[in-house]
Amino acid sequence: MISDTAKSAAAVGALMACNLLSVVMAKVVAGRFPVQMEFSKLLLLLVYVGIWGSTYLFRLILWMIVGKKYQLSFIYPIMELNFFLTYLVGILFWGERFSWLQMGGLASICLGVLIITTSSHRLNQPETEKKNG
Repeated sequence: MISDTAKSAAAVGALMACNLLSVVMAKVVAGRFPVQMEFSKLLLLLVYVGIWGSTYLFRLILWMIVGKKYQLSFIYPIMELNFFLTYLVGILFWGERFSWLQMGGLASICLGVLIITTSSHRLNQPETEKKNG
């Protein structure tokens, strides 16, 4: 049987993956399709936009699931790790330039996320504790 912690971690990971996929799909759609195109390319564009839109729908659902378990002040910083992942995807798949300055900024984001996520107040309290406490 899968623990609640493992389920929550999987939901946060899926949320991060959907966020990353939506950014990648935006890059694909923006880079592949000109303003004027023939009908066959328009159909392909609609498929890509459908995938892109689906990632946003999945993100919404996952935000609702994860939001019940964790505080927003805990979840949102974790999502900022997508800056690092997006940077790596850009370098690996689109040949974007590597910069030590950007890497330093990303490292500081990761350090900040680490500091925030080690907080003991990351879990939402049950309703009874909120009323009594």
